[in-house]
This record gives sequence, structure tokens and C-alpha cells, in this order.
Amino acid sequence: MNKLLATFLVSFGVLELSAAPQSRTILVLPFENKSSRTDVGWMSESFAETLSMRLSGSDRAVLSRIERDAACREAGIPPGTPMTWASAIKVAESLGADWVVTGTFAVNGRVLTSHAYLLDVSRLKISGPFEVNGQLADLAEIQTRLAWRILAMDDKDFTVGSEEDFRRQFPALRLDAHENYVRGVLATEPETRVRFLTEADRRDPSDHRAALELGRFYYEIKDYENSEKWLDKLAPTDADSFEARFMKGVNEFFLGRDAAAEKAFTDLAREVPLTEVWNNLGFLQAGRGLWEEAIVNFDRAYQADSSDPVYSFNLGVCMWNEGKPAVAVRYFREALQAAPDDAEIHRLLGDALAKAGDLEGKKKEDKWLEGRGEELERNANSGILPSPRLKKGFDRKAYRAHARSASPAREVTERGTPAVAPAEAKP
Repeated sequence: MNKLLATFLVSFGVLELSAAPQSRTILVLPFENKSSRTDVGWMSESFAETLSMRLSGSDRAVLSRIERDAACREAGIPPGTPMTWASAIKVAESLGADWVVTGTFAVNGRVLTSHAYLLDVSRLKISGPFEVNGQLADLAEIQTRLAWRILAMDDKDFTVGSEEDFRRQFPALRLDAHENYVRGVLATEPETRVRFLTEADRRDPSDHRAALELGRFYYEIKDYENSEKWLDKLAPTDADSFEARFMKGVNEFFLGRDAAAEKAFTDLAREVPLTEVWNNLGFLQAGRGLWEEAIVNFDRAYQADSSDPVYSFNLGVCMWNEGKPAVAVRYFREALQAAPDDAEIHRLLGDALAKAGDLEGKKKEDKWLEGRGEELERNANSGILPSPRLKKGFDRKAYRAHARSASPAREVTERGTPAVAPAEAKP
């Protein structure tokens, strides 16, 4: 009887597992160029880029190139260089990856030969090689076929269908545009980066990856007008549309279009309940003097991540401006735990302490400021209220996760096409 019960429970468990496919995080590494041709070196990153798009799905989160390169640097490995399996495992474990996909390619004349390998990190099991050969001009198709073989052979929950069905689910990639895009993201000089990405967008305007990269580039160098121009090209169905909309909201604020910025974050908050979205909505509401509404959104961000000093700082500012200095003191002190060298927080904490009647506390903060050569007064005009802080930074992985979960019935690609057809900055 006990044996029968155990068998039943195991069987039941298997049934439950098959009803809920396992979610996986995938790290795709650049493929190693095994040919003597240096002019095709860009294809190493091309394999990583295209396979990342093809392997992504509602239950498969593929780590971005930015995350991968940051982890490589942290491990002392120059990004883009071939890795040993030991190094690949080290990087994968630091990123929490379940799978690692890597491989090699060689070009002989116009013929391309490729081999891929799949490492299951937890089991230390390597599958492959998965081999696909073809004409160099069919690079994207070869990469797509590799993705299908990896999924079809090693993922028991993979139900997309035949290799041809899988291939048809993705838009064609223009090889010349794709090459310019890859060369652009690999470029280290800003002018070179912009030139390649602009050319990629010119050659294939329907592929929005170059527009997104240019939007990010200009956003990071605070050229908000150019960032807005490129981000406007993204479609709502693009996998990175949520990230683009966040950046556009920030752009609108710095371009002086506060109403458009507030609408952008109001709309985004309905679909992407992330801390920086709530924070920025609260920031814009505070700018209009809507302190009660701002407090609600700042508190949402704070409750989700009380370790971020921006959220506790912003609540402190709200409480100060609402005439609640004692409550402001608590939030400013929390903010200082995470940002102990922030002079503005020390200054406001001192003001709030004085207002709350704690003159000794005020003296202590003034002494801290004097010891670092900081001014004691916030502003010569004491009538100016302190302002909350806007968040410019964000977690790209979180936005991609929301993009996948926003439509569970389909898989989302980098280009926004369904993979399965339908049946802290201070302002």
C-alpha cells in the first residue's frame, strides 16, 4: 500500500510539473570564430544576439548582452573572448543562469559551418554539438535552426512544432542591416557606434533594435531630444517597449513637457508595477503640489524596496513639505543608512530635527556638514521647498520579464513579432 501511495504521489508530481513548465534563465555567449577570416569576427556576437532572440520565451528569460558583459568584467574576463567551461560556469552562476549556450563557427568561401552546445548548469551536463551548415548569406536562418534544435532536443516542454514552423515565426533579418547593428553595439567609440547603428536603421527601418540602442545611447549622455527621436520608432509590441516608454517619460520631463511625462508614467504604472515607475509618477505629482497623491506612489516604491535611499528620501521630502518634520526625520535617517555621505540628506535631516525641536540633533548634522566643507543652509531663499528625486536608472531585466508576462499566450521576440501565431538622478 505504501509503495502504491508513493508511486501515486510521484506520478502526481510529474503531472503537476508538466502542467507548469519550468522557467529558465539562459546565458548565450558569443561563438568562437574558428576560421582564419578576421573580417567575420562580428559574427561571434551575431550568434549570441540572434540566438538570444530565438531562445527567448514566456518561460525562458535570456540574459542581455549588457548583463553578460558586466558579469564577465566582474570575473576578470574580457567581454567577447572565448571562455573555458569553468569560466562559463562561473559567469553563469553569478547571473543565476540555468542554461549556457555557446559554440563555434567557421567560414570557408561562402559556406558557413556552425556548432552549438548547451550546458545545464545545475546538472553540469553538456548537450551537443548541434550542427547547422549553409550559405553565409543565410546566417540568420542558420542561427534560427540552431535555436530550434537546442529547444527541440533538450526542452521537454517545447511544443512549437517543426523546424520550418519555428523558422516562420520570426521576421527575416537583412544581413547588411544586421551586420551594421552588431558592429554598432560592439563599437567602443561613440561616433563609430552611432554611425553603424544609424546605418543599420536606414537599411532596415522595420528592425527596431538599432533605434532602441541609439535611444539608450542618447539617454545615457543626456541628449534627451535625440533619445526621444529614436525611441519614437519602437512599436508597442516590441519586447523592449516598456523600457523605451520609461526612458521616454524621463526624456519628456527633461525636455520641459511635464504633463506628457506624467501621462507616460501614469500609463506605464498600470502595466509595469515597478518601483522606479511609481517613484517618477510621484515625483511629477509632487511637482504640481499634489503631495497626497505623490506620497501614495512614493510609498508603493518604498514598500517594494525600502533599501533604496531615493524612496525614503522622497517620502521624507513629502513629510517635510506637508508639515510633519518628526515623520520626515525617520525617513531621512533611513535614507542615510544607505547613503551616509549624501550632504543634501544630512542638511534636510538637520532642518527637520530643528523643526521637530531636536536642537542637539540639528547641531550634530551641522557639525557633519562643516567637517566636509558643506554649506549648512539648503538655500538662501528659505521659501523654496526641497524637491524629491527622479529615477533615471532601471532594471532592464525586470522590464523584459513584464514584457514576457504581459502576453502569456505568445512568445515575444526582440523585434516585437509574436513567436507563436495567435489561434537616480536629481532633476
